[in-house]
Amino acid sequence: MKHICSICLLTLTLAVQTVWGQTVVTDRINEPSDLERGASLSKIEKKAATSYAEKNFYAAMKYYRIVLKTEPLNVNALRGYAESALEITALDSAEAAFQRLVDRGLSPSPDYFPKMRLAEVKVRKGDYDGAIVLYDDVISVPQTPAVTPEVIALAKSRKEFCEWALEGRDNPDILEETYFLLDTLNVNTREYSEYAAEPTDKGLYFSSYKFDFKKDKAKPKRNLIKLLNAEGKKEKMSVGLWEFNDIQRQHTAHITFSESGDAVYYCAGDYVEKTAEIRFDLYRRKKQSDGLWGLPEKLDAVNAAGYTSTKPALGTLPGDKYETLFFVSDRPGGKGGRDIWYSRVIGDSLTTPLPLSALNTKGDDVTPYYHSPSNTLYYSTDGLRTIGGLDVYKSKAMPGGDWGEPKHMGTPINSPANDVYFSLGDDSRRGYLSNNTRGDLNNSEEGCCYDIYSIDFIRPKMKAIGLHADTKNPLPYTRVTLYEIDRNGNWIPIANPQPDSTSNYPFELIPGRKYVLVGEKDRFSPDTLAFSTPDEVWQGERVEKLYLKPKEINLIATVYDADTKEPINGATAKFYDLAQRLPNGNVVSGKGEAKTDMLPVSSNRQDYKIDFDHQYQVSMSKEGYTVGTSEVISTLDRIDGGTIETKIYLKRGLSFKAYTINTVTKDTMRGVTYRLVELGPNGKTQTQDDPEKKDYQTSISYDKLYVIVAEKEGFLPDSLEFLTTDLEKIPFQTIVKELRMRPLDVTAFLPIPLYFDNDYPDPRTMKTTTEREYRATFVDYIRKKEEFKTEFTKGLTGAEKQAGLDSLEQFFEVEVRGGWNRLMEFSEALYIMLERGDSIQITLKGYASPRAGTQYNKNLTDRRVSSVHKHFDLFDGSIYKRFVDNGQLVILREANGESKAPKGISDNIADRRKSVYDVRASRERRLEIVGVRVNQDKKL
Repeated sequence: MKHICSICLLTLTLAVQTVWGQTVVTDRINEPSDLERGASLSKIEKKAATSYAEKNFYAAMKYYRIVLKTEPLNVNALRGYAESALEITALDSAEAAFQRLVDRGLSPSPDYFPKMRLAEVKVRKGDYDGAIVLYDDVISVPQTPAVTPEVIALAKSRKEFCEWALEGRDNPDILEETYFLLDTLNVNTREYSEYAAEPTDKGLYFSSYKFDFKKDKAKPKRNLIKLLNAEGKKEKMSVGLWEFNDIQRQHTAHITFSESGDAVYYCAGDYVEKTAEIRFDLYRRKKQSDGLWGLPEKLDAVNAAGYTSTKPALGTLPGDKYETLFFVSDRPGGKGGRDIWYSRVIGDSLTTPLPLSALNTKGDDVTPYYHSPSNTLYYSTDGLRTIGGLDVYKSKAMPGGDWGEPKHMGTPINSPANDVYFSLGDDSRRGYLSNNTRGDLNNSEEGCCYDIYSIDFIRPKMKAIGLHADTKNPLPYTRVTLYEIDRNGNWIPIANPQPDSTSNYPFELIPGRKYVLVGEKDRFSPDTLAFSTPDEVWQGERVEKLYLKPKEINLIATVYDADTKEPINGATAKFYDLAQRLPNGNVVSGKGEAKTDMLPVSSNRQDYKIDFDHQYQVSMSKEGYTVGTSEVISTLDRIDGGTIETKIYLKRGLSFKAYTINTVTKDTMRGVTYRLVELGPNGKTQTQDDPEKKDYQTSISYDKLYVIVAEKEGFLPDSLEFLTTDLEKIPFQTIVKELRMRPLDVTAFLPIPLYFDNDYPDPRTMKTTTEREYRATFVDYIRKKEEFKTEFTKGLTGAEKQAGLDSLEQFFEVEVRGGWNRLMEFSEALYIMLERGDSIQITLKGYASPRAGTQYNKNLTDRRVSSVHKHFDLFDGSIYKRFVDNGQLVILREANGESKAPKGISDNIADRRKSVYDVRASRERRLEIVGVRVNQDKKL
């Protein structure tokens, strides 16, 4: 098992409050001093409550989990499990348990609000949106004795915290400190909590909960907190046990030194009986004349019997010659659970402690650290608005005992986790922080331990960014000048960097000075920003943004009838950004796609805001008119803003629509590229290439000759030529053209059935080859359609006769003729693929009806295969011969005879109606092209 410190700040110890029992909690509940096997649920629940009261939260979770396995809706067990999980930062488990209470509308008492607790878990996890929903639910509940005004006020306050956290997350510039470099230290362990770093010249001191409590009589055994020191660089520090760990007390933690270095303050404490609670007292050791440290001195003047006193911090306040000792205690007299107290150190004596009322809140105010060089007190609190849990705040000490307004330290110092034990070196360049954010250094149970992070503060710098006021994007080549304002109010230029494409310029500033930034760029209005730097070194990099608003150019496009000069209302306007000149002088293409606007039915005008260094064009169109286009509108050499007007004239015309059919699937095709070419002098070409559209629509003119071309990769192109002469010039005429494209993939045509007349070709013979090419047999066969209809329907009447006629009509026109058409398309595609270098293998399979004998039918199918093979020998002047000769085209033959004819086909020679003229028998007299292999790299 791993050893974990549970939410080190949220117990009465204000130090590393250990969850004792985390080392040996198992799936059994009959460990020594636990319940016997088979214990009743009531006893287990009582044991859970006892463990919770003793702050043994891991054990409490274990027992509550056992109860919930049997009684999943036990309200008290759900609450106890959830609260225990929250105490040890097991946020997923806490969320699940509180969610169940909320979903089932359960509450262990009238004044207990699971929604409030669930919202708190979500805040701790950084789910501020989810927390806001829950707080709104509580706020919207009608006033009842249970939902008191105090509860609603708390929900409203917590909701405001969440909204503030969301604003800071989505707009990080609103948080004051945003540019830190955080990193974990190698002093952190995977199993224990390390925290409360105190920086020194050589390294740092810190507390660690990793030491065995060998004499512990509690079951299971607990661990101890000791002080360690680490020296060296942060990448690799050597760690040792501090010599002052108190041998009389169980725990030693939280060290701080006096400014002179001749006194050290720390806290030591013990477990309260066999519970997990630790009670600390403050101690001091002084350096003797021989350079050694004296004996521990318990500071009775500030300790309070029965209460914890922990986390000492020393510093000298402005105007005071004595040091002040800050510490944290849960004693009476404060504002909330844990408060910051202080006592002045006068010689060897300490004054009576007082609460730091100016900063304490109703929440927890803990881990003070006073930074004397900047007179700033850093501390953590959850009584002010936070990103989640405890957040680090700072307040500046003023002369006379006043304190400045607390300021949130921002991200990434603060996070949804508990952020505590902030400390800072004298030079303000490196600080330290403890939180329980990182799980990768804590391979432990669900609750997360604390780690120490270093914080490297960059030199006091600022960067100025020139931005486009409208887009908020960087404005290339903005000229930025930094001025310092002297005591007389004069602007003294101190930096004017060379403009570049980023418009992001760094400056080094001096704390406590007044500055002015000026941003300028041709064709933009300048922006000026005055600011003052803080009196102290600030963390990270200050960012100032200059927003330059472009001088506007307006374009007005209007449209008119070319003949009547009357306005045309309700047209469609398309706005093209043709080109842009870059700062280096190169002119590049614009955005490409047009911006389309529909003009109102009562207007012929469209307005645009355009930019400098661009070229534009506007086109107008309306049904019944041709498309009109403006001249190119250029602002490449324009200096001033203003308004440009352009008029566009449309002639009455025709609407044109084209679509394309896949000749194999018969579907209307998408993604076809259309080119509409106007033939003749000054003819224009329009192109549409849209993968989503199934058709092409545009306007065309009267008295013109056009060609529409359809193309798509993998298909044979198609084109049509048409005229618009001699058409009456009336509105809303439409010309529609259908184009047909065949796939340039012979496999798309398969299978291709080709049908034969009974006993053809070459009837009444046993030959296995024929000189008769398939085209001739097809022509003869299709001409016998009426004969087949007559012979098959002899003796039939009414609906039966009509059904026979319909089936034969369908067979001859769709299947017989369709097979022939598909063969022609296949043959053309085959030739193109061979021409481009593909190697192709074709398989021909012949079939026969079962009317004749088996061997006869076998020879007949051979003749049918031979007939189709002749087609490829002779097609279009034997264009395939050279491909057959060089091995690019291979034709395989397979004759099946009647062996593959389905059952039920008549083989009665005497019954010619069924064995010859029946569609079912006719379908068996065929050849099929069923297999094609294509290899584009080499011969097959």
